[in-house]
Amino acid sequence: MTVLDVFCNEFKSRSEEYYRLNIDNGTIKLIRNRGLATEQTIDKSLLYSTLIKSGDCVVNTEHKHEPEVGIGEEIVYQDDNILVVNKPCGVPVHPTGKYYYNTMTEIMKNELGVSSLYPCHRLDRLTSGILIIGKTPRAAAKYQTQLKQNSIQKTYIARVDGEFPMGNIVCSDKIVNIDCKRGKENGITEPKEALTNFQRLAYSTSLNQSIVKCSPKTGRTHQIRIHLRNLGHPIANDPLYGFNELLGIRRESPCGTLSEKSFEQVVKLATKKRDESRSANTCPKCGINLYRQRNPEELGIWLHALSYRSIDWKFHTRYPPWAKLQV
Repeated sequence: MTVLDVFCNEFKSRSEEYYRLNIDNGTIKLIRNRGLATEQTIDKSLLYSTLIKSGDCVVNTEHKHEPEVGIGEEIVYQDDNILVVNKPCGVPVHPTGKYYYNTMTEIMKNELGVSSLYPCHRLDRLTSGILIIGKTPRAAAKYQTQLKQNSIQKTYIARVDGEFPMGNIVCSDKIVNIDCKRGKENGITEPKEALTNFQRLAYSTSLNQSIVKCSPKTGRTHQIRIHLRNLGHPIANDPLYGFNELLGIRRESPCGTLSEKSFEQVVKLATKKRDESRSANTCPKCGINLYRQRNPEELGIWLHALSYRSIDWKFHTRYPPWAKLQV
């Protein structure tokens, strides 16, 4: 593939015209044998025809805007090896997509004055709570191994729609995730085994909402959110899996049998939501529409990682304010 092929196929948020302009301006470069005596920067006039080789380095220098994120991170524990924070909702764990500086690793690197941090596990951008970060690769690997071996007990708190049933409720539906940008053929993942235990802690008759303790035994993407949706009690403010949302109550999607028509509808609604995240104001330098200022309630969902524990340690946060229901 050429450099243009890579950007057009893998980074679809921009048009081919935009990438051609960056190549012509020299802000997209192809460097061969980087760091060696034979290092060579390919002339921009040749980038449209030069095929990328193994070991080549593609550099893209770009004027970027980031959406605003939640604030109020709290250090729960730290020593020479690890850092444990209570992550605010709305903040990605590490640089991804349109986020770079507004991520937990970059924020904490700046606060601690260190050059590198190594997240030990995922935590959805919209989810708040316990996040374990290694200060060294070795420390991170230790906790990552425990997580892969399922030797860590994870407890989450969620606020869901409806009167959640009493008792120990188990959901073992397989998890399927959807990436609208990859098309239906490649955008629906293979179903993965998943298991979550649920227990109702409180119910408000006036709000018709419940507080539920969630104990995931596996670590699939959006596992708790999907399982609660499948049980008929989605997180009350979930913009993806809630009632009447993109992937709301729909039994076909967990099994990976989303129809072509349904997939196209999901893509259409997802595009509409992305467009709504932009304002009418444009950046005078790059010309793109700026991200609009969001309301605090848009930055997260009512799902909180309350505690992570093993035989040797336990990290715990306070209950979030939304977990107190008026019965």
